[in-house]
Amino acid sequence: MQGLSELLAGGQIPGGRDYQEDAFQITRFRQADSEGLLLVLADGMGGHIGGARASELAVATFVARFERADGEPGERLRESLEAANAAIGEDAASDPRYAEMGCTLLACLVSDDRLHWVSVGDSPLWRLGADGMTRLNADHSMRPVLEDLVELGRMTPEELEADPRVNQLRSALIGEDLPMVDQNEQPLALAADDRIILASDGLESLSVQEIGELVQGHAAPADAVAALLDAIEALGRPGQDNTTVVVYRHTESGSVGRCVEQMEATTEKRSPATTASQAPAVDAGEPDKHEEQESAAPQDQPVEGESVSAAAHKKGLFSRLFGRKS
Repeated sequence: MQGLSELLAGGQIPGGRDYQEDAFQITRFRQADSEGLLLVLADGMGGHIGGARASELAVATFVARFERADGEPGERLRESLEAANAAIGEDAASDPRYAEMGCTLLACLVSDDRLHWVSVGDSPLWRLGADGMTRLNADHSMRPVLEDLVELGRMTPEELEADPRVNQLRSALIGEDLPMVDQNEQPLALAADDRIILASDGLESLSVQEIGELVQGHAAPADAVAALLDAIEALGRPGQDNTTVVVYRHTESGSVGRCVEQMEATTEKRSPATTASQAPAVDAGEPDKHEEQESAAPQDQPVEGESVSAAAHKKGLFSRLFGRKS
């Protein structure tokens, strides 16, 4: 039987920064006669404190709401997205330190050989299949708008890359109405050996071709994640953004079930872990009431299974990581 690291892995590095604003979580779930994996990733913004808080809060809230939600997969994903967005708005309104915080959010549900997703922002989702790399979700940054200007001859490719607007987001979780949400209307059927890749935009310091080649060259997701993060570090860019990547390999019908079974077997052998990572402390002194609410929220809710999370300031592979890595 294949090991868990040969089916699923995730990790992150701070890049050229001394703080981490990305967060991700991998959770198994069961409902009625179905089982599956929920993969959630967020890229925070709003400075060191606000960005980290936003991404952690969004991921924790999303997972907690998904585990309680009813309905079809797409309905559960959308409800969880709205809950995460509302949580950020409430937190930002309650404390001026977090007034400018927000994040992207990308969530994938893999169940019954099918993929559902919902996303806001510019965190990319790819499928590496027999026909190569395909981006599945929409890019809500200004890049596609500027690329249209290049196509029209009103801007050169060099001007596009130098334009300060290129990474500005047209949609993000900031607690207000979401102007753009990407969600597949029909589930995407997965074929044997398809790889699903979730990432924060820090990974896009590599080209899509380079990302595809590195994943294709490492059958085990744990090895692919390590290779991708090593490649980012090898670039040596002083301003390199935080980088997070999750890779799932769909080997054949039933591989999701094997992931779930192995996660269950692993969690039974260890002491209980938190079901979501918590935001880092914002300062010393008296406990912050919002931190207490945030960390308690996902743990106080009934959950359908253990989960795996990471908010590390260094590389942490899912195959070696259960709970938060510090």
